[in-house]
Amino acid sequence: TGFRGGSWNAYSNNFTIRNSDAHAWCEVFDATAGVWLRTDPTPGAATGPAEQAKGEATLARRLDRSWLARWDSLRVFWYRRIVNFDQRSQVETLKAVKAATENSGKQLRATLSEAVERLKTWLASPWTMRRVVNLLCGLATVALAAWVWREFGRGWWRQWRRAGAGGRLDPVRAQAGRWLRELADFEADMPDMRSVREELERLRFGARATWPDPEPVFRRARQVRRAARRRGQVGQGSV
Repeated sequence: TGFRGGSWNAYSNNFTIRNSDAHAWCEVFDATAGVWLRTDPTPGAATGPAEQAKGEATLARRLDRSWLARWDSLRVFWYRRIVNFDQRSQVETLKAVKAATENSGKQLRATLSEAVERLKTWLASPWTMRRVVNLLCGLATVALAAWVWREFGRGWWRQWRRAGAGGRLDPVRAQAGRWLRELADFEADMPDMRSVREELERLRFGARATWPDPEPVFRRARQVRRAARRRGQVGQGSV
């Protein structure tokens, strides 16, 4: 008796033999040779040496990518790296990490050296009018990109983050945004107007940990709007 079959786990790179692969062989007595010969009467079993080698090679090349193989790979990792993580395994792991770090460092240094050499070659080449124009165009492009990001990019970023969060804006932030639009039509030199706007901006754009208490801020915004209207200034809408 023994086991016949098995599969190669493609995730943990090990050969897996299960209880379902248990097998029993028969022995037949050869009267001519006077010995017992092992034979497998199971249909489809490999009988000759060549067929048996072919069957084993085919079995070794069979990869198991099922969910059961994933679970088995986790068990193998647990026993290899946790339960049986002896001094030898620690040394092998440290050697692998060291080799990977050295290779990454070599590649990074080679890439930086190549970039520096290209920059030196580019700087040492003759400065023609075409090169100067290309350089100025590149600088102008960078400056334009910085200006576009400053003027529009932050707003696009906030919209993208809101869309990623499901498009739902926090009620406090929404209320602060409405108050900012409401107070934008009033003059900023009024008493408490600047401080109220700053607190509303913190509620609208700041991190939640930096928020002041929303209700007093909204109450002060309402008082500032009322005072501005008494002074004869006109605001649009109401909150």
